[in-house]
Amino acid sequence: MGVSIVLSDKKNAATILKRGIKLFITGYILNILKFYPTIKLLQVFPEAFFTDTNRLNDTKGLIGFLLIGDILQFAAIAYIICSFIMPYIRLFPYLGIILCISIFIIAPQLYHYENSSYLLSFIYGKSHQVYFPLFPWIGFSFLGLSIGVWIENLKLKQNISYLFLFLTVVGIILFISGFHSFDYSINQYFSTDYYHRTTGILIMYSGELLLLLSLIYFISHKLSEEVLRFFAFCSKNVTNIYIIQWILIYWGWYFVSYRSQSWDTLSLCFMIITALTFSLSYLKKIIHFN
Repeated sequence: MGVSIVLSDKKNAATILKRGIKLFITGYILNILKFYPTIKLLQVFPEAFFTDTNRLNDTKGLIGFLLIGDILQFAAIAYIICSFIMPYIRLFPYLGIILCISIFIIAPQLYHYENSSYLLSFIYGKSHQVYFPLFPWIGFSFLGLSIGVWIENLKLKQNISYLFLFLTVVGIILFISGFHSFDYSINQYFSTDYYHRTTGILIMYSGELLLLLSLIYFISHKLSEEVLRFFAFCSKNVTNIYIIQWILIYWGWYFVSYRSQSWDTLSLCFMIITALTFSLSYLKKIIHFN
């Protein structure tokens, strides 16, 4: 997000706010499409999911799911904040790095505070109501802002290559530095506490992101036009793809029970949902243009 905000077309304050609010509301519309049909209409929502998130299968539990603050709500808030802070990072590119490190250090200390305020949960805390609080997740966006400004300031392709070589080295160092904090228990790693990580894991994630960004840069000129067009399509339609994917996954419980399948069956389901997701995304694009 941080990189794309810097390198994309400049937008005025009204456009930024409008886009952020629209994305925020879209997050709740997705909640309705995921939870209401599966809980009330199809009645295929797993009881274990209520238990895992400390909810009961009643009206209060349903409302709790409908009001979940997920990645789209986070993206909306982060987009607005990053867009308005970007001019300051252009003046001092290291500001994004400083903010990122500060947030990664402070955020784990705030997990211990389970505040009862729904609005404050979007900022910090450890809650099943808001999955992506700004502390720590906006730290990655601030990191991206600094990287985006560095890319923007380097006009020569050769200098940009040197930058990504540097980011590769830094990414390796960060990944190795944070890897010691990795929890090798796969059940724990993918538990509902996935969203609240220690400073070490957050540093490891930063290393992964830098390595992935560098990899994309170094292989992009070797990719075919078809692959590049596919990536461009994904970039422009990422919100639609995300929404379609999660509707298919939740509605898929009508056909496949929660936590009931082998890894082979899950792999097959993954391929089916991926194929359906992109097929429906392309269909939406065709209908839109027609």
